[in-house]
Amino acid sequence: MVTFESLSGNDKTRIYLGFMWRGMMIGIGSMIVAGLSGGVLGFIVGFAVHLKYLPDTTLSTVRWVSFALGIGIGLWFLWIYVSWLFRSTIGGYQIRLIRPSASAGRGAGEADQRLTG
Repeated sequence: MVTFESLSGNDKTRIYLGFMWRGMMIGIGSMIVAGLSGGVLGFIVGFAVHLKYLPDTTLSTVRWVSFALGIGIGLWFLWIYVSWLFRSTIGGYQIRLIRPSASAGRGAGEADQRLTG
């Protein structure tokens, strides 16, 4: 098992850049998808209100629907980001989850105690 502290400076830089550019791509993708979906939803509702198919009070409801849509899109892109990180090789390394064990010097009880306070 390799810890971050045991890596060389070049490896740390490559890992940092690997995380950073993936995060930037996910952020940009999320903004584009959320902006397009909000724009389309706003245009459709605004057009329907203008043509008197929907009452003017619909606009306040659209704000909440857009908010929920934005949260959903953000969570979906977060899921994509995390799964992308686990599938990727970053700086020659891959991320793996391991459970703490008593033989690693840090027992599961100690880890649980730190998490619960």
